[in-house]
Amino acid sequence: MAITDLQAKNLQPDRTLSERIGSRGEGTLLLVARKNTITGFFRYTDPAGKRQKLKLGALSPSNTLRDMRAKCREHASQHRDTPDLKGWREDEEARKRAEREARRRAEAQEAARGTLEELLKDYVADLEGKGRVSAAEVGKTFKRLVYGSELAKMKARDVGPDQIKDIIGPLSKAGSKVHRNRVRSYLHAAFRFGLRSEHDETRESGRAFGLTANPVAAVPPLSGVEREGTRYLGDADLRRFYNDLHHAPKTHAVMVALFRFLIAIGGQRPEQVLAVGWDGYDLKARTIRIIDRKGRDARPRVHLVPLSDRALAQLEIVRAINPPDGEHATAFPFIARGKKSVSTESLKNVIKRFRECEQGKDVPHFSPRDLRRTAKQLMTRAGIRRDLRNLLQNHGQTGVDAKHYANDPEAHLPEKRQAMLAYDAALSRVLAGKEIGADVVELKAQASAGERLYSDEPF
Repeated sequence: MAITDLQAKNLQPDRTLSERIGSRGEGTLLLVARKNTITGFFRYTDPAGKRQKLKLGALSPSNTLRDMRAKCREHASQHRDTPDLKGWREDEEARKRAEREARRRAEAQEAARGTLEELLKDYVADLEGKGRVSAAEVGKTFKRLVYGSELAKMKARDVGPDQIKDIIGPLSKAGSKVHRNRVRSYLHAAFRFGLRSEHDETRESGRAFGLTANPVAAVPPLSGVEREGTRYLGDADLRRFYNDLHHAPKTHAVMVALFRFLIAIGGQRPEQVLAVGWDGYDLKARTIRIIDRKGRDARPRVHLVPLSDRALAQLEIVRAINPPDGEHATAFPFIARGKKSVSTESLKNVIKRFRECEQGKDVPHFSPRDLRRTAKQLMTRAGIRRDLRNLLQNHGQTGVDAKHYANDPEAHLPEKRQAMLAYDAALSRVLAGKEIGADVVELKAQASAGERLYSDEPF
């Protein structure tokens, strides 16, 4: 007989009411009264002949007798297919708990995924840790274009080609196509870093990014906007720049000495020279010890550059201003203000001021990197062999000889000294307004037959 609502309502504590569900043996709705509640159960017989109960919850306006009967019918139907209903239900509840836990972990993991800003900062920190000279410029670029924006808050794994275009697109529209390509390359390198270092716990943020692809790869660089540099200073322009730079307004004596020093040492990379402290100069051995971290190989390489009398003269000027010892000692020689070595950006400003002054107003635009190319041209005209030109400017060396050189940076120092001697002789003639030639021939005769310093090709 069906239980009525009135019977259920008036059920006294510690009393029960039951109602058969379906046919005989399919199960029973059981109501059990306690002091303040009436709880429903589905009662059935398991395969071992033992009576089992599945709780249906307390009787309430939201869990009525009708609701309990519906639940009992569902359990009775399941019981026909699964005789051990209680065991099945426990397994089902365990499965649901496991699913909820897995879902919770996945959500927590996703919430912990690193953002685009965290990825970019990790990449810049990696560059800084490896001593890459590009770290400062890359960091400033990301700070200007990405950090603090809504896009920066996105999970790095959710960033796609459309978001990359949102970053670099405005640069194209503004006509800064070269800069656009460089920013694209910075972003591409950052995502490549993220893909390779996912499980490196030493990264600055310590975050996992869950990257599966590099979204920058789908955004091509603009073609035809960057051409190989060909600018170099002719003899007259080089002479004016070297001899008259001190006339440039608001130009510190240290900056004048720095440019003359860079030219005197064969156009070494300015950022690498500026990174050398006084401890990298051996005035007795007449060398500067440059640490080269360029290239994908993160291992630093030592590049010893011989110093000519001309270069040492500029160092003496700087030493008087920024001494390496004593009460006013400085760690770096080329300091114009404060305690840090001057920046490469300052070099551009000096050139700009020189070209605005009377002595340099007719000199065409050039950049600090063009001085390196200018020195290479001078070496070529002086007849110095290509391999020695590359050795002196520390271009990439290959083969067995390169491995020996990497382990012993002094191995080629004698050859470098000879090459520097020839270069300085050619530079002396240019600065004096003479043609390159006579001094080179004289030096050429000094080289032994087994140690040919010069090319046999005419120039």
